[in-house]
Amino acid sequence: LCQLIENASPYPVEGLLSPCDLSEEVLQLYDCGENRGVSTGWTTLDPYYTVKLGELTVITGIPGSGKSAFVDALMVNLMESSGWGFAVFSPENWPVERHLQGIMEKVQRKPFAKNGRFTSRMEREIIGGLLEFINDSFQFIVPAENLLTVETILEKARAAIFRHGIKGVVIDPWNEVDHLFEGKTEAQYLSEKLTKVRRFARMNAVHVWIVAHPKNLMKDDRGGYRPPTMYEISGGAHWRNKADNGLCIHRPDFTVDETEIYVQKIRFREVGRVGKVRLRYCCDTGTYRDILESESPDR
Repeated sequence: LCQLIENASPYPVEGLLSPCDLSEEVLQLYDCGENRGVSTGWTTLDPYYTVKLGELTVITGIPGSGKSAFVDALMVNLMESSGWGFAVFSPENWPVERHLQGIMEKVQRKPFAKNGRFTSRMEREIIGGLLEFINDSFQFIVPAENLLTVETILEKARAAIFRHGIKGVVIDPWNEVDHLFEGKTEAQYLSEKLTKVRRFARMNAVHVWIVAHPKNLMKDDRGGYRPPTMYEISGGAHWRNKADNGLCIHRPDFTVDETEIYVQKIRFREVGRVGKVRLRYCCDTGTYRDILESESPDR
């Protein structure tokens, strides 16, 4: 009895860990290293940004810069290369059939709409099969409730996780969510909700993207708009502090089919690094592709 008492180990306290409790995990990291995120589908962007489960990415940019188109194209890439599924809350793209049109264009790489300037339009006969192809990969959050709160969106996303095994959640844009401050300042409310979203991503092993518009647009010396930073989103520093990754989608010249991707924050170095890349944008289908070194900037 004395030996049992003298050699007894302290009863473990839930939520309290000592370094030796994680010895196996640490050795696993040493032997195998930390895993990178999943490829975005663009070889020029992957060195700067990859998509890792359990993280939150905030995307900003001036109006019309292609934030939603970029997120849709990224989802299609992840669906095709890694089999990911998504729960999408995107009121600016409602009705949902309109949003589906854009997603099908990115899958098929052909325009959906009838327009004289298009040389090749998606055939009507393939639409049924195309809808079946993406059916298990996209779930659209369209709550019947009058209030579209963060909690409502996450509740529907959690149902999609259990029922459909989705790996990504999109909230596009943040200002279409109903925000009830209930006596809190905007900064207090934002800190609380972004913490909740990030915790949701980690606990459910999904990646969450939030598209957030900048509060103020700043012009450069040439009179054009410069790419906004995460600090310029309404609520300021909390967007940068709470996000794991931050991207800015920017089109400096709308007469040129080129988009700049500014990677403004990367929390963990195995995911990527801060920097800037350029992608070629096709306005007919809303798709992006890597720019070859042989291509001229204004081609």
